[in-house]
Amino acid sequence: MRTTVLQRARRRLALDYSVETLRRVRGWRRRRYSPFGFLDLLGLAPDKPPLAVRLAVDEAEAFALAEVLAQVPAVAAWLAQGNDLQVWTLTSDGWRKQRRWLVLTIGGIRETQPGLARRAL
Repeated sequence: MRTTVLQRARRRLALDYSVETLRRVRGWRRRRYSPFGFLDLLGLAPDKPPLAVRLAVDEAEAFALAEVLAQVPAVAAWLAQGNDLQVWTLTSDGWRKQRRWLVLTIGGIRETQPGLARRAL
């Protein structure tokens, strides 16, 4: 069985945070549900602000989500409280097939771990 992006992201985020998976499947139609429309993973650490992570399937969707999320009122309220929001996706390195995390920070540039490709919007 293949490892999903949600499982990989949870494992990666668990290196620095206590992680809770907020993306759920609801109903008999198995629809995906995320609280406030943007919370897939929530990371909590004693000396850091809460980190909300929204997952994307590919790089194009990650950039589109970052642009849309910057205009959502619930996201503005989340960021106004001093919390962090990032959009994560796995990117492929083409023929070498090396997968790396692309992390887009919403609402300003914050310090992250070295080794993560990141761009601020």
